[in-house]
Amino acid sequence: MIRRPTILLILISLVGQLGAAIPQRVLFVGNSYTHYENMTQVVAAFAASRDFSMETRKSTPGGATLEQHWKGQKGKQSIDSLARIRSGDFDAVVLQEQSLRPIQDPGEMMTFAGKLTAAIKHAEAHPILYLTWAREKTPETQSKLTQSYETVARKTGATVAPVGIAWAVVRSRRPELSLFSPDGSHPSTLGSYLAACVLFSTLTNESCLGLPNQLSAKDENGESIHLMRVTREEATFLQTIADEVVENYQQPALE
Repeated sequence: MIRRPTILLILISLVGQLGAAIPQRVLFVGNSYTHYENMTQVVAAFAASRDFSMETRKSTPGGATLEQHWKGQKGKQSIDSLARIRSGDFDAVVLQEQSLRPIQDPGEMMTFAGKLTAAIKHAEAHPILYLTWAREKTPETQSKLTQSYETVARKTGATVAPVGIAWAVVRSRRPELSLFSPDGSHPSTLGSYLAACVLFSTLTNESCLGLPNQLSAKDENGESIHLMRVTREEATFLQTIADEVVENYQQPALE
């Protein structure tokens, strides 16, 4: 028979392990798909609403590829993503490839996602792949996007955040909800809210149901900053889809 003190110690250990599994510092590496609508700050605000300590940072030059993040240069612009990864300051790093490269050049995506993932692991952080969505006029490309991200996951052991899959479900069930900005590529407020839900759930293994529909944060002076607002009905629907997709998604097995 296990004595009660032993059981208590086991429970304390398990609670500690579960708490440690939720990253406290997360770096987002990508471009405008990550930057739009304060999405990274919304993920942190979601975490705060559940009393989780999570700080998010981002490196998101417009249109940047993972190759440019690796090489540290986009035209005349310097990019410090690799130095930030190697600093060891982060528990998790979320990688988002340029929107068309997984379709047009999956080999190059694999090469540089692989290099960045190796650097993330060397820094003792966990790599997350932000699987993006097909553009509004080409929904048929979602399968290629998904395949490219999953190929990286199988070869590197990274975790996939199936954002694009959730987008496809919403577009099928509620086509009147516009996830896109007018350019048909970037996310609207609803699109970024859905992306934040999927990323929050992937990072924390928590249900999205009940997350706030209005998000704000404090600036360095303690002043409140508006981040995002959707209606309560929209929020509940998007949270439900995010939970359904993340729960049912089968993470690719490492090769």
